[in-house]
Amino acid sequence: MGELYQVYSGQTPSKKDLKNYSSFGTPWIRTTELNNYEIIGANIFLSNNGVKNLRVLKKNSVLLAMYGGLSQIGRTGILTFSATINQALSAFEPNSSIDPYFLLAALNTRVSEWRPLAASSRKDPNITKSDVENFILSYPNLEEQIIISKIYKSFSEAIVANERCPYPAKQNAK
Repeated sequence: MGELYQVYSGQTPSKKDLKNYSSFGTPWIRTTELNNYEIIGANIFLSNNGVKNLRVLKKNSVLLAMYGGLSQIGRTGILTFSATINQALSAFEPNSSIDPYFLLAALNTRVSEWRPLAASSRKDPNITKSDVENFILSYPNLEEQIIISKIYKSFSEAIVANERCPYPAKQNAK
């Protein structure tokens, strides 16, 4: 991955300095907001002061959780807006060789590969920026990636729509 992308990690601005946060501003994404698909909102926003030393990522950047417990490691998300991230996440900004939704799908199908690595020799399970940069990703040409991405998006959108359904499907009672 390190040959395809510059891998970024975020930071947490000091919570003691309330000037770093606001009720609007730049969205700040944390591991708990990753849903393995599109990130459509944020719970916390940073002020100009809070963002000044952070990288603001482009829309369609793909995020990967590096720590937060074994249940969180390997979770992904794709930004539908510009945002910044905390230090528990790695980010891959879009480039011309990999479709971002293909990357998201590829990472989601390989979550199980992160967990043994995270638990291998560390007291607190995590993966490092180096682990992410050294992760090997095979990929087809861009045209094939886009076809795979469309299929992935249609399945993901069906799952999201089903999860948002407020009540279970009615069964015909006789």
